[in-house]
Amino acid sequence: MRSISILSLVGLSLALLGGHAVAQPSHGSLCNPQTASVSSVLYNQWGANNVSNTMPATVFCGGGKASSMAGILTATVHDRSSVEDVCCSFRVTNAAGSLLSTARRCTTGFASTPMTLVAGVPPISGYVSIECTIPKYQVATGPSAITTYDVR
Repeated sequence: MRSISILSLVGLSLALLGGHAVAQPSHGSLCNPQTASVSSVLYNQWGANNVSNTMPATVFCGGGKASSMAGILTATVHDRSSVEDVCCSFRVTNAAGSLLSTARRCTTGFASTPMTLVAGVPPISGYVSIECTIPKYQVATGPSAITTYDVR
């Protein structure tokens, strides 16, 4: 019986897919807080939550390398604030960190169910990152959160 190495399977998969990776959402618990937000961010099954009732929290989420084909960047968020929106800036940079493309998306009001922020990416190669500002915690409605993010 012959065995197939993992690398062979990866190579075959990439060849069959035309060299493009299959999109897979990343969990919000992989996002890193801005230095000023370290004590405000709680990680759990809902992702990165802001538990500070005094200030918004900012998190940075790495999204990997985007291909030269146009694509979609998404962030699934919980906006439980009645006074502030969850806002995310979707960025594509080159290897040196220079900005190639950016788009900012915000929720419009709060909800008890998740919302998805969507931004299109022009047909450029680069590295994707997402920076999100999460509203401060409101006792009556609970914490807002970044649940998942994705590059398609």
